[in-house]
Amino acid sequence: MANLTEKEIINKLKELKGIRPSTEWVLNTRAGFLPARNALHSNAGGYEKPKFSFLELFSFRRVLSASLVLVLIAVSTVLVSDNSLPGDSLYAVKKMKEKFQASMLASGDEKTNFQLKLVDDRLNDLNKITDQNKTRSLAVGIEEVKTTKAEVKKDILNSIQGKGKKEAVELAKKFAPVLKEIDAKQTEAYASLGIEPKEENSGLEAQYKTIVESEIKYLKTCTLSEESSSALKSAIDYYESGDYLSALISLPKDGN
Repeated sequence: MANLTEKEIINKLKELKGIRPSTEWVLNTRAGFLPARNALHSNAGGYEKPKFSFLELFSFRRVLSASLVLVLIAVSTVLVSDNSLPGDSLYAVKKMKEKFQASMLASGDEKTNFQLKLVDDRLNDLNKITDQNKTRSLAVGIEEVKTTKAEVKKDILNSIQGKGKKEAVELAKKFAPVLKEIDAKQTEAYASLGIEPKEENSGLEAQYKTIVESEIKYLKTCTLSEESSSALKSAIDYYESGDYLSALISLPKDGN
């Protein structure tokens, strides 16, 4: 193509301005454009919302923020409830937390130890109620001690009864010192209130009595050292006085 002068280029551009599309091309183009345009309209004639919008993002962030706030409130409530006492509004939350913790533990010694700790916690709560002079909460605190202790004694009884003789004796001896410590702490706490512990018979006392009787009978047939003979005598004295926990704790270990 020959080189065009500036004047010729200007004339060519003027000619292009006068070019008009054919009717056939206009109709074909319009036919392809209308379906695409209609797809963007809603049934009511407006435009559909884009699949992603800043409004939706803002709404999601609001929901997420609200959820986080609720979680923080729940966690804070649980943490604060740790210091609540029987009769307080958050005490129910504290007990729910404890039940959840217990449910996560496998049955056996681990769970029993956790329940024994709960009894100790209940006694500590009762002492705090007394120290803070919350007289209206005393009855609730005493009932919590009674109920929690009854539950753990029942659990220990079931554990002992589910074992053979040798394992049952070992298990009974294992828990006897802890139960004895709890009894002493309970007696002290109740004494400060001017009351005496009254507990329903859980069957654990009878089980300990049976175990102590069997062990004493067996040890009397053994050759014992002077120290063990003295320990056996102490155990017999405790047994005859009805203190089966102390009797079991005092039994000698070297029966031959």
